[in-house]
Amino acid sequence: MMKMFLFALIAGCSTSGTGEVISVENSPWSMNGASSFLFTPGPDNNGEEGFGTLTIATNGAITCDTLSGEEALQDSGLMFEVGYFTGRTPGSSPPAWNGLYATGMATSLQTNAHRTLIVGGWHQGFDYTFNGQDAWVEVTRGAQDQFAGTFATQWWSGSFDAAVCEKEQDSDPESSE
Repeated sequence: MMKMFLFALIAGCSTSGTGEVISVENSPWSMNGASSFLFTPGPDNNGEEGFGTLTIATNGAITCDTLSGEEALQDSGLMFEVGYFTGRTPGSSPPAWNGLYATGMATSLQTNAHRTLIVGGWHQGFDYTFNGQDAWVEVTRGAQDQFAGTFATQWWSGSFDAAVCEKEQDSDPESSE
């Protein structure tokens, strides 16, 4: 009994997250075998504004540690960059990713808050941005240490419980002074 519990615990720990993707018949490439689901917060998520990227890949060897390497762009994958502006004072509360993001911008009718979504992907060494495509991501569990929900585009849909990677490093050398 103890061995079964230990095996279930180990099997449940994934460095690549979990999820499922369904590709429609005429999609540019199939994502049905997606096996890597990662979320990387941007460098300056402060509760007032920020962004992060959900990466879904068919190569199960892609983890947070290998995400930025050239081998990560082999095979096929999707990228969803989500952004938010809450209007709250920076640092007043941690980033809360929960909510619906749609391509373009979604704006609150009651406040100046808004959310954005940019969809892209890669296939066989080429990088793609899907401008003018209707897509959405709904984050049902989004916090400092979790990022889970559902998504849909005209070609792919699915669910994700992404592994949360360390936040991106700020590439602006002046901001670290």
